[in-house]
Amino acid sequence: TIGLDLGTSSTKVIVRFPYEPGSPTIAIPAPQHCRSDDHPYLWQTVLWVDHDGRFYGYPLPDAERIHGLKQRIMLDIDPGPIFPENDHLKEMQRLHAVTAYLTFVIRYVVGWIAEERQALIRDRNVAWFMNLGMAAANYDNGKLIRQYRQVGAAALQLASGPDDITIGATAEFLSNENVAKAAKDPIHAEQLGIAVIPETAAEATGFAKSTDRASGLYLMV
Repeated sequence: TIGLDLGTSSTKVIVRFPYEPGSPTIAIPAPQHCRSDDHPYLWQTVLWVDHDGRFYGYPLPDAERIHGLKQRIMLDIDPGPIFPENDHLKEMQRLHAVTAYLTFVIRYVVGWIAEERQALIRDRNVAWFMNLGMAAANYDNGKLIRQYRQVGAAALQLASGPDDITIGATAEFLSNENVAKAAKDPIHAEQLGIAVIPETAAEATGFAKSTDRASGLYLMV
């Protein structure tokens, strides 16, 4: 299970193996080039796109930098273009960029586990599930939660294949019939491997399930 906190300026990722003894839980370090304030576990919530519509998780001289990804789906407006004046990128919308970013993170996480924690997945077919954190204050916003499910489901599907991460690829997966169903229905979303969780609930659950916490009674304010 990938627990992903999509933050305004930085993203945090935890992987838990809930069916293993002791439920091993691993904080995934960010790649060196995209660390926020050089913190090993804070990923900058940013990506780049070139004029051919190909996304990158690292800066390139001629690529456009896209920031404010979380704000772009928090805005209560219809998804629209990010660079409307750029003839090469005028087809790219906010949800394309967020999907691309999540796809990069998922692919990196899966690759990191395969390299650094081989014993946990050796000789197994791994089924990945992602809990995508959402601000609890916005959890009653039906339109927003549908967008979160849509980008999460699209990214998980895109990340599992070999396709390049492009505007066209993100658009194709966002419009996929199963992804569209997942956006509308939380049960269908879980069947695709995605759930949107209020951040405070995720924090409390993670604490309650932690094997590292001291025993005793706690008051959470």
